[in-house]
Amino acid sequence: MNKKLHINEQLLIDLLCANNCKAFEFVHDTFSPALHGSLIDLVETDKENASHILEDGFSAVWQIVHQSYDQRQQQLFSWLLHMMHQLAMVALKQLNRWPSADELERLSLCLRRKLSTMNVSQRHVIELMYDQGYCKARIASALNIPIETVDHLLKSGFRELKAYLKTFI
Repeated sequence: MNKKLHINEQLLIDLLCANNCKAFEFVHDTFSPALHGSLIDLVETDKENASHILEDGFSAVWQIVHQSYDQRQQQLFSWLLHMMHQLAMVALKQLNRWPSADELERLSLCLRRKLSTMNVSQRHVIELMYDQGYCKARIASALNIPIETVDHLLKSGFRELKAYLKTFI
């Protein structure tokens, strides 16, 4: 039988401000489902992103609750919800930031430069797909190689490009 634990909010806040791990676990376990649902609504049903925001939010709460929370202004859940929504808004702005034309041009030139130094087979498959618009089957036919080889060359080429791009972004 599940027993519900009721705790005085003031005591809970005092324990949180004293960095009590058990109080933090209680807050996390108690409020996570509702906060997660709210974040999913906010980030348009992206559960994975909502989960990351939630965990980042609880990490931030752990560090700032003693400085930032004022119980005279709002209840604990309202404050947590506000904190999570603020973090979600920052995450959404970062996800939805479009690069400038100059950034796109620079990245395009860097990718072209990287492509020229890649394995010839990888480069050829990537160029046929993106420059010529070939599908995997057509690439396999044009190069007289199995489609599995095309898949392998694309995956390994994309991994290499992705690793290279991380140095710029």
